[in-house]
Amino acid sequence: TLGALAVGNVDLYKEIYRPLLMDVITVPSPDCFARAPGESWAEHSRRQFAHMQAALADHPRVAEVRQRGMIVAIELTANKATREPFPWQERRGLIVYRHALTRGVLLRPVDNVVYFMPPYVITPEEIDLMVEVAREGIERATCD
Repeated sequence: TLGALAVGNVDLYKEIYRPLLMDVITVPSPDCFARAPGESWAEHSRRQFAHMQAALADHPRVAEVRQRGMIVAIELTANKATREPFPWQERRGLIVYRHALTRGVLLRPVDNVVYFMPPYVITPEEIDLMVEVAREGIERATCD
């Protein structure tokens, strides 16, 4: 509806909706308050998740921990040395996901990879909780 009003150059849009939309556009991103002065969002993300990567990378069933911005991916493996994957039919990532839901943490499973996609305003304590829950879930999913 807003698009149609904007394209149609309708006075209703100009008078009512434009000021509302312009206010939203000028609001700074919430993560800017958590970053150190002069720190880029990429540096901030790396700093936020550094201990998460260290805490999960040493797990014997974690092949790799990858990060891109605020998204962290943990790849589960049957054998860390050979990086042999679990059979996809076992859906190990789904087991981790379901455990996390019982603890109030939302993760995203894709095959044997579990993704963390937290909001920019996540606190270090909440990251610690995500790590704790993920380790528990990985233990449950790979305890065979």
